[in-house]
Amino acid sequence: MANTKFLQQSYHRVEQSKELEEFEKLSAFTKSDEFLGNQKKQDRFKQLEKNSRVKLYFKLKNNAKLQEFLQWSQNNEEYAKLAAKEALKNDAVLRQMKKIDASKELRAWQELEKSQEVAEYFRLKEEIVDHSAEIKRYEELSKNEDLLFFYKTDKKQIQRYDSAEKIFDEDFELSQISKTGWKGGFAYPS
Repeated sequence: MANTKFLQQSYHRVEQSKELEEFEKLSAFTKSDEFLGNQKKQDRFKQLEKNSRVKLYFKLKNNAKLQEFLQWSQNNEEYAKLAAKEALKNDAVLRQMKKIDASKELRAWQELEKSQEVAEYFRLKEEIVDHSAEIKRYEELSKNEDLLFFYKTDKKQIQRYDSAEKIFDEDFELSQISKTGWKGGFAYPS
């Protein structure tokens, strides 16, 4: 009986705990449409991070010469000089810019800058909500010993213990047995 009383007390203590309440809220949240939709976006974002075209985009974005050319080409007067053969002969900078203008990197950059993959990458980067703290707390609580005990314990068994009627209580630690619940000697007629 002492073991069942401890079981009841432990069950009810966990049942009223803030950890159980928090775990149930987090559990419901991890099954919500908002969370599942965000997880799908994160999975797609991770795929795009590994995409070769997106990687090439960032490689070209970090290419100093290409970026210098793109800024330089914004000046229409200077860019127009690339068509003049006489100007190319006399200016080393113009020859360098002409090489970049004819390069595969520039064509790739121009194509990637307008690509769906890169646009989707940046859109998802803005939309994704970081739920790592909630996920970490959910995982911690899912390993909590008290909560594991609570979910493993049969609720009907606890309800049966709660509804049990106490007939008498005896404390066997005393040096003398109480006379109320026990009758000493031989109680049956012969």
